[in-house]
Amino acid sequence: MVRSYFEKLNSPTLAAPSAAPSAGIKSIPRPKKRPVNPKVAHMNQVKRHFEILGTDNPFERAHGLMRGSIASGGSGADRPYKDLKDLGDGGGPGRSGSRFFMRDTSAMDTNNDGYISEEEAITFQNKDRGAYNKAVGGIGAVSNALGIRPLGSYENERTRGPRGTNIGTSGLANYFAGGGPFGALFGGGPNAKQRAMPSMDANQRFTFENLKASGMSDEEAIKFLGSNYSPPAPSTYTSTDYLMDASRYNPPINMNMGGIMQLANFGRSV
Repeated sequence: MVRSYFEKLNSPTLAAPSAAPSAGIKSIPRPKKRPVNPKVAHMNQVKRHFEILGTDNPFERAHGLMRGSIASGGSGADRPYKDLKDLGDGGGPGRSGSRFFMRDTSAMDTNNDGYISEEEAITFQNKDRGAYNKAVGGIGAVSNALGIRPLGSYENERTRGPRGTNIGTSGLANYFAGGGPFGALFGGGPNAKQRAMPSMDANQRFTFENLKASGMSDEEAIKFLGSNYSPPAPSTYTSTDYLMDASRYNPPINMNMGGIMQLANFGRSV
């Protein structure tokens, strides 16, 4: 019986009819199948495997982050995120930063400290905007456009001293960080959620001079900078240098003509 089934299956009578369709009717082309990323296909197989076993998929979180990277235009080969905290602290997978990135940012991390500072991000953006935009990715671009700052970025910028930037929120994120409509009506300036240092103008460096201009005393500014503070070099310029510097004092020649010279001129005039 099994044999008769296969014989019927291979019988020429079951083959596709040889009659061509009528001339007035065009065959409908089959829709093209959308190519599936090989990594996505593999993750789908793993997911199906654990569904059949009826157990939890231990790779679900890692695969979810990888799917997000691929969906935003990445290859999925970038360094994976460690956890949700790594996703929220900016800087790309495995790093933190002052801005959000979805892909590898090792080229920006010039001092290899694992933190992409505002200074490093701006420098790289000006150097290679295409590579910068690729590293940001789709989700990162949306977060940055909303004006959100990553977790811990304020503290990281403050600890960098003169190389740190007084970053803050902007746009919609700044509106809600400032208290929404009530903050807009009754707020008295930026708060600690809106700026790394509310008393200082945005995007300024944490230099000794800028800290003093923000209202800090010398002692407070030195304490804030800590090991990043470098006392100004003492001046070697003295009062005698001023007297010896002839370029600073060029009196008219006539002012030096007194006494005998004036009498000589008087003698010639009589």
